[in-house]
Amino acid sequence: MFRFALRPAKPGAGSPANRPALPIRGWSRIGAAVLVTVLLLGALAFVYWKTRPLDERAVVEISGQLRALKELEARWDTLLLRSATDTERGYESAVNLVPMVGKTLRALQQSSTRLSSSTLQDKLPDMIGAFQEKNAVTVRFLSESNFVTTSLPEAQQWFIEYLSALRTTRRVDETTRQALLNLDRVATQAAADLGAFAIDGSTERARSINDALTAIGEARPDYTTARLTIAREALVKLGREVVSRKQLSVELFKVISESTAGQELDAVITGFETELRVAAAEQQRYRTALIWYAAALLALLAYFGWRLAQSYRMLNQVNDDLKDINESLDRRVTARTAELSSALAELQQSETQLIQSEKMSSLGQMVAGVAHEINTPLAYVKNNLGMVDDRLGTIVDLIEHFDQLLRMLQSTDTPEQQLREQFARVDRDLEAMRNRNTLGELALLVQDGLHGIDRIAEIVLNLKDFSRLDRLKVQVFDVNQGLESTLLLARHLLKGVEVRKLFGTLPPVLCAASQVNQVFLNLVTNAAQAIEERGPGAGLITLTTKAVGHSVMIEVRDNGKGIPPDVLPRIFDPFFTTKDTGKGTGLGLSISFKIIDQHRGKILVHSRPGEGTTFTVLLPANQSAASVEDDDPPAPAATADGSAPTMPAALSAP
Repeated sequence: MFRFALRPAKPGAGSPANRPALPIRGWSRIGAAVLVTVLLLGALAFVYWKTRPLDERAVVEISGQLRALKELEARWDTLLLRSATDTERGYESAVNLVPMVGKTLRALQQSSTRLSSSTLQDKLPDMIGAFQEKNAVTVRFLSESNFVTTSLPEAQQWFIEYLSALRTTRRVDETTRQALLNLDRVATQAAADLGAFAIDGSTERARSINDALTAIGEARPDYTTARLTIAREALVKLGREVVSRKQLSVELFKVISESTAGQELDAVITGFETELRVAAAEQQRYRTALIWYAAALLALLAYFGWRLAQSYRMLNQVNDDLKDINESLDRRVTARTAELSSALAELQQSETQLIQSEKMSSLGQMVAGVAHEINTPLAYVKNNLGMVDDRLGTIVDLIEHFDQLLRMLQSTDTPEQQLREQFARVDRDLEAMRNRNTLGELALLVQDGLHGIDRIAEIVLNLKDFSRLDRLKVQVFDVNQGLESTLLLARHLLKGVEVRKLFGTLPPVLCAASQVNQVFLNLVTNAAQAIEERGPGAGLITLTTKAVGHSVMIEVRDNGKGIPPDVLPRIFDPFFTTKDTGKGTGLGLSISFKIIDQHRGKILVHSRPGEGTTFTVLLPANQSAASVEDDDPPAPAATADGSAPTMPAALSAP
C-alpha cells in the first residue's frame, strides 16, 4: 500500500491523478495536529487575556470618588456637630454639603459600571442606600433645626411681651399680686430654659418648659387684659412648637449619629483596595506564566521545524523509491485486472446459480400456495358432484316409474288395481322429491360447482398474470392490480392476518411486470412471516399506494416483531438472513433491491423492534420512464463506486 509521492516521477503511471488518496491514518494525524494547535492557541489567548490590565481610568475615578466621599462623610459629621452648637453657620454648611454627597454618589455609581468588581457589585448598593437614607434624615434634621433657630428669637420676644403685659397689669390685692409674681417668675425661668434648651436639647429642660407653658396657659385671672391674652396664647403656641421641633431634631441627630453609612463606605474602600491588590498579583503571575509559555512554544516550534526537515528528507527518499515502483505499476495493474476479470466472471456465474436457487425456492413456495388454494375449490366441486350423482339416482328411479306408468296407460289390458298401485308409487316418488327439494339442491350444487371452477380459473389467470412468459418485456403496468394478484397467490400465508388495502388512483408504470410482482411477493411474504401472533385484531398488514410527484409509492407495513437496529443496515446484503438454517437464502430482499434499482426506483425501510416494519417502494410513473424501449429491460443504474451492477437472474432469464 503506497501513500503518496511528494513529486511525480514523470507523467503517466505516477501522475497526480493515479496517486493513492491520503489514508485514514494520515487524516487522523492532521486532525490531531489541528486540534493540538487550536488548544495551544486557545491556552495562549487565555493567558494573554488574564494579563490584560484593568481599566486604569475607571480605577482612578472610583478610588478618587471613594476618597472624596470619605472626606465628605467626615466633614458631614463635623458640620452636623457644629449645627447643634453653632446653629446659623452649621446649618448653612450642612445644607451645602448634602448636594455634594448626592452628586458624588451618582458619579460613583456610574463609574462602577465600567469596571467588573465583585466588591462594588455586592457592597456598593448597600452603601449608597445608607448614604441616601442619611441624606434624607439630614435634610429633615436641618429643616427642624432651622425652624428652631428662626423661631427662637420670636419666642423670646413673646416672653418679653408677656412679662411686660404681666407687669403693667393693675394690682388689686395682695393675693392677686402674689399670683402675678409667681407667673412672672415662671415665665422668666421658662425663657431662660428655652434659650438653654435650644443649645443642649435636654429632656429635663423640655419637660420644665412644657410645665411652665402649661401653667401660663391655664392662668385665667379676672384682671386679664387683651394684651396679656394675646401674648399668652402666642407664647404658649410658639413655645410648645419650638420645644417639640427641637426634640424631633435631637432624635433625628441621634439617628444620623447611628447611621452605618461610614462603616459601609469603609467596607467598600477596604474590599476594593484588597481586590485591586489581588488582581495586580494575579496579573503578575499570569505575566510570568505567559513568558514561560511563550518560551515553551518557541521550543516546540523549533522541535517541529527539525522534525519537518527530517520528514522532508524522508519524503524525498520515499519519492525516489516511488519513481522506480511507478514504472512497473502499469504491468502489475494489467495482470491484476486480468485476475479480477476472471474472478468477476466466476462470481457472476456463482451469483446466477444462487439467484436461480432463490427463484426455485420462491417458485416452490408459490406452487405450494397455488396448490393449496386450488385444492379447496376442487374439494367442494368433487363433493358437489358426488351429491349430484346421488340425487340423479332418485331422478332415474322416478323416470323409470313414469315410463312403466306410461306403458300401463298405453296398454288396454292393464288391470285397474295394478294401475292404481303404479300411480300411487309415482305419486310417492314425486312427493318425496318435492319434500327433499331435489331439483333445488341440484341447482345449488351445480352453481357451487361452477363457482369453484371460477375460483380455479381466477387463480390460474392470476398465476398467468403474475408470472408471464415474456418476463423481460417492458409494458404499462397497473400497480394496484399487481398487488391484488400478489395477495391472491400469497393467501395461504395470510391466514389469521388482516390485510388492509389503501389503494389510491395511480398513473401507469412502465416496467417488467413479472419482476415487480416478484418484489411485491417478497415484501408481502416477509411481512406475513414477521407477524408471530395470528387471529382477529392481532396481525395486520397495510398496503398503501398513492402518486407522489412523478412517482408511484407502494408501502407495505406490518405490525410484526420488527428489525433490530444492528440488523437493519444489512438486510439488503446478499446472503444475509435472520431465518433459521434451511428456511431462507438471504437473496429475496437483495434481488428486490436490484430489481427496483434497475427500474430507476428506490426501496426504503423503516422499522422499530416490537412495533413493526414499513417497506416503501418508489417507481417512476409512465412519463418519467417513457425513454425506456419496449423490447429492452431497464438499464442498470450506477452503484456507489461508479460501476454498473451485475444484472440479477430475475432480469436476465425468462
